Formats: sequence, C-alpha cells, structure tokens
Amino acid sequence: MLEAKNRRQLKKLLEDKTLRVIERNISDNGTYFKEVSDDFRNFLIERIKGLDITYYENGKQHFKHGYTYYYIEEKAAIPAKVETTIPENVTWN
Repeated sequence: MLEAKNRRQLKKLLEDKTLRVIERNISDNGTYFKEVSDDFRNFLIERIKGLDITYYENGKQHFKHGYTYYYIEEKAAIPAKVETTIPENVTWN
C-alpha cells in the first residue's frame, strides 16, 4: 500500500500507470473492490483538490470522492509458468 502525505503526492501516484487505483464499493450485499479505468483515473486527477486523503482502514490509506473510497496499490507481478519439455504419454494424431 502506497501512502500520500498531501494532494501533490497523491496526484503523482494517480499519474503513475504502474500502480492500480482500487474502488471500494459498499452495498447491501457486501463490499466489492474493482480497478478503476484510465478515464476515471484522469477524472480523479482533475478533481484532486476535492479528494479527502485522511481516511485509514486496516492499515491502508484511502482517499474519498463523494461517498466512494479508493486506494492505490502496486500491480502484482504474476509469474508465468513456461513448459520447456514435451509431456510424456501424449498421443499425436
């Protein structure tokens, strides 16, 4: 979890495309998380002065726009498994 001490730092984090901006959506059925689109990320950058960056939950800094909370995290590097040998007992037509 990345943390911004002021709006200038938050803007730099929002502009960094190697990071993910996650929206936390609370409904009657539970809490849902989803990554925001690039268009919405640009919308948040334009509205940087109206964002509240003082909310913390479970050790993560969230920022708020309206009634919705967001946070920034690094994209996870998912390792790809590459098969280098041909498996045995394979029938070829």
